[in-house]
Amino acid sequence: MSVDSLDMERRHGPASAVYLTPEGAERLRKELEFLENERRPQVEAWLSEIVAEGVREDDVKGVEEARSELLFTNERIRKLGDLLGAARFLDAPDTSDEVQLGSWVTVQEGAITDTYRIVNPAEADPSQGFVSDVSPLGKALLGRRAGDAVVVHAPDGPVEFQIVSIR
Repeated sequence: MSVDSLDMERRHGPASAVYLTPEGAERLRKELEFLENERRPQVEAWLSEIVAEGVREDDVKGVEEARSELLFTNERIRKLGDLLGAARFLDAPDTSDEVQLGSWVTVQEGAITDTYRIVNPAEADPSQGFVSDVSPLGKALLGRRAGDAVVVHAPDGPVEFQIVSIR
């Protein structure tokens, strides 16, 4: 899907579409596979073991923990399934000189230079350089060009970034 199509769909629907990079979708698929094939069976076995031994008064907390973990795991599986089912994949950003969803952006703040990819919140992972398009930094960068300065209002005060390059 081109970014122009993306902009049009964002303005006019469908509201349920989720835009992911191919790499982000693959990470989410792997998480879903892990939860379905490894984590959920582990938690179900844990809960079954507790119940099979008979729930004693001092085990009530363990039963609640296991049930809570199973509910959490099942909900995450459902959410990932829904997300991947509604996913639309971004083509590599065109050679636009503006930051857009899917762009890799190199920024400089003082002597520090970092590169980030602007992505959907579902695949955001700042520690890996994937920044959400709705985060303060993502919002500040969208639509800007190399050479522009952007200010992000952080809890410790405003931080200015210089856009070095976009790819």
